[in-house]
Amino acid sequence: MASFLPAKWDEAFDLIAAKFKETLAISGPGSVGVIGSNRTSMKRVICCRKFARTVLGTNNIDHHRTADFPAFCLGVGWKSECHCFNGDVASAPAVLLIGNNPTEQHPLLAWQIRTNVRLHRAKLMW
Repeated sequence: MASFLPAKWDEAFDLIAAKFKETLAISGPGSVGVIGSNRTSMKRVICCRKFARTVLGTNNIDHHRTADFPAFCLGVGWKSECHCFNGDVASAPAVLLIGNNPTEQHPLLAWQIRTNVRLHRAKLMW
């Protein structure tokens, strides 16, 4: 299990950049993709596309969410042990939200997160 340590933003971005470079060098630009949200502004969609194409060199870009989660997992190469289900949020020791508002986008998930934080003292990071 991975352990998380506090880091400064510059350190975090340097690590992310190094991992992108490593992955691109080993597996090529076809091995990465950018997945956005269909609720984001057109300006942000254009920024994501520009980042994917000019920085990562990939055309693997999507901003549409679909209900076909198993096909999505297969498409991005996830293994079954690499994702969780809604019920797992109720007992997770920590929840990390990045660019998301579950209260608006997924009320059941938001309720599970709030309940876990309130009853089990889960750590919520956003």
